[in-house]
Amino acid sequence: MKIDILVIGSGTSGYTVANGLKKEGKTVAVADRRSFGGTCAKRGCQPKKYLVANAEIVHLAKGLEGKGLKKAPSVAWKDLMSLKREFTDKVSFNTEEGFKTAGIDVLHGDVYFTSPQSVIVGDLPVSADKIVLAVGTIPTPLTIPGGDFTVDSEYFLDMDKMPRKIIFIGGGYISFELASVAHQAGAETIILHRSVQPLKHFDPDLTRILVKTMKEEGLNLYTEHPVKKIEKSNSGFKVIAGVDEYFADLVVNATGRTPDLNSLNLDVGNIKFGAKGIDVNDYLQSSSNPNVFAVGDCVASGPDLATVADMQAEIVVQNILNKDSVIPDYSNIPSAVFSLPAMASVGISEEEAIQKKLDFRVKMIDQSNWPSSKRIGQKAAVSKVIIEEKTEQILGVHILGHNAAEVINTFALAIKFGHTTEELRTVLWAYPTHTSDMKYSFK
Repeated sequence: MKIDILVIGSGTSGYTVANGLKKEGKTVAVADRRSFGGTCAKRGCQPKKYLVANAEIVHLAKGLEGKGLKKAPSVAWKDLMSLKREFTDKVSFNTEEGFKTAGIDVLHGDVYFTSPQSVIVGDLPVSADKIVLAVGTIPTPLTIPGGDFTVDSEYFLDMDKMPRKIIFIGGGYISFELASVAHQAGAETIILHRSVQPLKHFDPDLTRILVKTMKEEGLNLYTEHPVKKIEKSNSGFKVIAGVDEYFADLVVNATGRTPDLNSLNLDVGNIKFGAKGIDVNDYLQSSSNPNVFAVGDCVASGPDLATVADMQAEIVVQNILNKDSVIPDYSNIPSAVFSLPAMASVGISEEEAIQKKLDFRVKMIDQSNWPSSKRIGQKAAVSKVIIEEKTEQILGVHILGHNAAEVINTFALAIKFGHTTEELRTVLWAYPTHTSDMKYSFK
């Protein structure tokens, strides 16, 4: 099979590349060793939000018991899984049909390089003028004694029954989000994190408040507890962390994700890569093979976010059509951890502002006693805004609380287009809302 473009990976970034180039008259095929649709739609962002949205309602209702609500609802896990599967079960079929309707060939099977411009897909030899890697990531294996006894986030997001006791290993966003779901679903929940600071990519002050709040609500979180060993018994699992022992019915390895590259024979394809992913130049082109591009979480540069993957995909389309024309901008990208409560961030941190020796001020406000928190039973709500003194431009915004992931988008716009605090104060926000509350955060 000889084509113009081969895209390896059928997730959101692969879909964007394939359709973008097909519209420009290229012959395109998409190959995937797994069912079509990618991580975000089938095994990550979207199914996670189905579970988080349900847990969030329970969490808020618990905060209002005796304050207008007689009793909070409980999670019906089986029904929740059915709701989630109404979406995820259709993803593969819809994705494939979308490709076929567009005139894009769909190829199934293991993929590996046989030369810098050719691969085998299943048993089919395929050569292409340009190959785009959009293979994403997979859960990072836990290489400790008993690590094979753990399950990963993909298992959790599709399990039929919530265990009575569950341990999450790792202090990143995966643990915080899934542990929040498990806790609200009634499981006795523990997070074990190896170092002092969990959620290292988020503001440490807000993270400490989040951790304190989660502990007060009954979710057990232990820092400086590196897991050394996991043992299986008739009654479940024993997890040895430091000098302590913990017991659970299920242990989830949430230590992170790794680019899914091992089976591709990248050396044969003359494609340079490392632990963080494919090594690319400024134009997302392989640094060692000019006929190969890479997008999404398998790229060594840029944050691992679905929005970033889509941006990279659009850029690769342009750079294949018009050589070396667009460079990705990784500045001021909003991110969120959908814990309960949620936390979100955009722009620079206070630490980064100090390192850059900027002239700035920090406005940090506790909003937990404001009406916007009281009326929904919210126990923790904090904002931190970093403002440049001379220009009054907002450099960074960090939010903890309900709707943080929605509110942060407003400030992503403000930072991107250089709006000042004075300009934001002139905006008449819909009131009373969590966004309108933020006008007090930069006065």
